[in-house]
Amino acid sequence: MKKGFIALVVSCIVLTGCSFGGSVEKKLSDTMTSMSDSEKAYRDAQAELTKLEEREQELFKSTMELTKEDDDQVKGNVEELIASVDNRLKVLDKELDSIRSSKDTAVKLKDVIEKADGKEKEDIKTLQELLDKRYDLHSSFSEDYKSLAAKQKEFYEMLDRENADIDQLKEKVEEINSLNGKVKSVIEDFNQTTKEVNTLKDKLFSSLNSKE
Repeated sequence: MKKGFIALVVSCIVLTGCSFGGSVEKKLSDTMTSMSDSEKAYRDAQAELTKLEEREQELFKSTMELTKEDDDQVKGNVEELIASVDNRLKVLDKELDSIRSSKDTAVKLKDVIEKADGKEKEDIKTLQELLDKRYDLHSSFSEDYKSLAAKQKEFYEMLDRENADIDQLKEKVEEINSLNGKVKSVIEDFNQTTKEVNTLKDKLFSSLNSKE
């Protein structure tokens, strides 16, 4: 019985080194740096979630290899699996706080837009739109991830029941795999949008530098 686990590989905002001359460039740099700093907890949370997922997957595999004679071991493993889900959701909360902090900082781009002009002004507006899209995608990711975790928890609880119905287990696995697909799809969109943010950011700094 195959139960899907997500592979958390989520992109972050990268700030490359620049020489800060004009006020627009410096304000943009300061804002992007603050956003990147705000997302440190998010990056740490992603690494922690990945480790928890990997451990949980191994424990799940070993649990599925147990027999009815190993009832006590199954019960103990199920308790660990459920605790792992709860731990992942706690880590996700830390990640959400970090992303909210980054989003609050991104509001400062409005001041940068007011000081910019020409093509740079339009590009910074586009940057802000991409960031808004990125935050919306992360919100979708977190909601889908919570739904996935809830279904996984229900599945683990079913494993500990006597005479667990195999058809019900299969149905739950299908629900989990469907949600897993949604989470992976959102992660792909999030990563692509983050890539676009970083590409446009680099283009902006290059354009602003050339004016110095």
